Parts: sequence; structure tokens; C-alpha cells
Amino acid sequence: MTDEVLDYAATNPEQQLFAYSPLMAGAYENRADRPLDPAFDHPGTTRRLEALTDVATTLGVTRSEVVLAWLTTGTPPVTPIVGISTPAYLQTALTGTRLTLTPAHRTQLDEVW
Repeated sequence: MTDEVLDYAATNPEQQLFAYSPLMAGAYENRADRPLDPAFDHPGTTRRLEALTDVATTLGVTRSEVVLAWLTTGTPPVTPIVGISTPAYLQTALTGTRLTLTPAHRTQLDEVW
């Protein structure tokens, strides 16, 4: 999503934003069978993953849960469209959308994205 799209959505609250595959097919969980797609590996990736890991560790949740919380509680909010193939993945998605980030965590993530 570009800054222009986010700005438009923020100034037009009747518009709703959707994020397709926001968990990048499990890549946020650092799974060997789900590596980060090379298209998403750029100079800012390391910094973003470090912030994500820090917040997740502090809160005792997964990085995917933090991503979903960050998306749904942002300004403007983004509705994630996630693929759910197991009950555990459903639980992760539900926990993430119910997770409350502190203002400090929100700022930490916003600064790297």
C-alpha cells in the first residue's frame, strides 16, 4: 500500500482497505518451509523483522499476531484477508485481531514501516 492510498483512505472513512495475504504465507514465522519471498527482501526488511520480533517477544505472541493487530488498529484500519487451513491458524488470526498494541509498540512498528 502506498502512502497515497493510506492518505486517501484516512480522509475518506467510507472507504475500506483490505490486505490480501498479509501474513505472506507464513513467512513472518521464520519457517524453513516458508521462506520470505525475494520480492519482499529489501534494505528495510531486516529492520522491520527486528521490530516485529521485539514487539512479539515482549507481548508473548507470534509475529503474525502482531502483524494482524498492527493492520487492524492502524489509521486507517486495514481488514486482513487471511487463508486459514488449520484450527491453529484460525486461532492465530483471531488472537491477532483482538490483540491491543501499546502506543509505544505501535510507534515502534510504524517507524519501520
